[in-house]
Parts: sequence; structure tokens; C-alpha cells
Amino acid sequence: MARTPLSIDWTLVKARGIIRVLVDELSGHKIVDTAIDNMIHLSLCGVVSQLGEAVENDYIELETPVTQTSNVIDVKAIRIDKIVKIVDATNGLVVEKGAKEFEGAKLIDQNKKSIFWTRRGNNIDIWKGSSITSYGTLSLFYKTRPIEATADTTKLDISDDYMDIVITKAKILVYETLDKQVPQSLENNYQTLITGARNAAMGESAQVKTQ
Repeated sequence: MARTPLSIDWTLVKARGIIRVLVDELSGHKIVDTAIDNMIHLSLCGVVSQLGEAVENDYIELETPVTQTSNVIDVKAIRIDKIVKIVDATNGLVVEKGAKEFEGAKLIDQNKKSIFWTRRGNNIDIWKGSSITSYGTLSLFYKTRPIEATADTTKLDISDDYMDIVITKAKILVYETLDKQVPQSLENNYQTLITGARNAAMGESAQVKTQ
């Protein structure tokens, strides 16, 4: 089933309206709506990237089964930002290897009961040792990229808890796009919001581990 955007209250037109106020104050109508929409999406993606593990679980997806053909899984049709893990239902966790390490691991006798993978562009190369008869059902867990809002009423793909950070980042992009000095207070506010969100997420994670 396809993902739906994470926001409950924030639509593209709502966010655009806020950024439009700043644009008009600084430059009249020199920035068109489509450019503002692009700034919002770039800001959202940037915030998701900077928040890292604080929001990672919001974007974890499962693709199963995935099919390997001649030890290659084609993933070009999947919106992968980062592969989390690959699991073989019969043989267990498929171990990630770096590209160079992957080739060398095939030659080591102790690996004949193991399965490895490495990513190569739009493909995942997978290999099983000689003691493994066949692959089981393969499941791919991955972090997906945020969905880009393309219609006014489309919800934004980030939790509402982080929308103030996205709006602040988009305002910074407005100043940069217009080649104007970004107010230090705006920069400071952005860093404070990012740090606060990370710390809050780390605190929640630590609390869960101690329960």
C-alpha cells in the first residue's frame, strides 16, 4: 500500500501562503508560486536529513517480496533514500558489504553459509555461499524519500511537530534566493529548533530503552 503524507494539518497552499508573505515583503512578486513550492520541498527534505534518526522511523518502508534475477535486485522503481536491511525468510539477515569487500567475501571459505549484499546504483548485488541451496523470500526494509506535494490541497510529508522548522528553513531559502543577507536571528532560530528536536527524540529513545 502506498504511503500517505505524514502531516495532518499542513497543506502545500497553507505553507506557501506563509512564505508568500515574506517574499512579497522582500521583493514584491519576483518569486512565482512554483518556485516557493520547490523551496518548501527542499526545506522539508533538508530538515528530514538533518533530523536524522529523530524522524527516520517515519519514513521506513517494507518491500516484500523483492525478486533477484541472476543475483541482482533491481530497485530503480523504489524511492530509496537508504537501505536499512534485507532479510531472507529462510536464511536470516542478509549482511551488508562495501563494494570492494563484497567481491573479496565471495572467496572466503568461512562465508559459504552466509548471504551478502551491496548496492550498485539502481541495483542491489546479492550473493549466497555454496552451502545455501536457494534464497528464501527476500524482504527489503528501506528509508524512503519524502513525497513531494504537487497540488494545493496535498498534505506535506512530515510530522506537524516539525513544520515550524520547515517554515524557518524555507524563509532562509527565500533570503538566499533573493541574494539578501539572512538575519542572524533566523539562522539562530533554525539551529535551536533542529537541536531541540534532536534532543527531544534522543530523550524519548533513552526513556523507552530504560522501561
